[in-house]
Amino acid sequence: MIRRILSFAILAALPMQAAAASPGIEAWRLVDASQAIIEDMGHQIDADHDGMISADEMDRAAREVFAAIDTDLDGVLTRGELFGWKVGMAEIAAFRGREQAYAATMNLVFDLLDRDGSNGLDAEEHAGGLVAARAMADRDGDGTMSLAEFRDAFLVSTAFRRALVE
Repeated sequence: MIRRILSFAILAALPMQAAAASPGIEAWRLVDASQAIIEDMGHQIDADHDGMISADEMDRAAREVFAAIDTDLDGVLTRGELFGWKVGMAEIAAFRGREQAYAATMNLVFDLLDRDGSNGLDAEEHAGGLVAARAMADRDGDGTMSLAEFRDAFLVSTAFRRALVE
């Protein structure tokens, strides 16, 4: 676990150094630990490995993620549980000194998903919000979200990128 975090931390510093040495290159497009995590998430969601994320695949993944985050098993995600979810992003934010941007981003994503304003997300609200975000990321309108659309246009992926890099 410590090795994984250290590996991410070392990789996380590379894009900033490379971008400084190469003006005009967008840092998030370079090899980056946070980008690698996002791309890995997309591949995990794409259960049939066809390069596309269907609404069913997003719904299934959202429910699995919900179960992983809901540590007290009460059926409602709190901000604390969301912030406690360990996927490597918080560690990258800390390494880059972007904790404040990361916290603001996580709070914004939580607020967007919290449709009823209850300050908690039930499984339906969480999955429904992510399925709707998948539909919004479908830039070419073909009814599915490609892995590139997941990386570049999906709400959570975009939020992570903005918080950690830009």
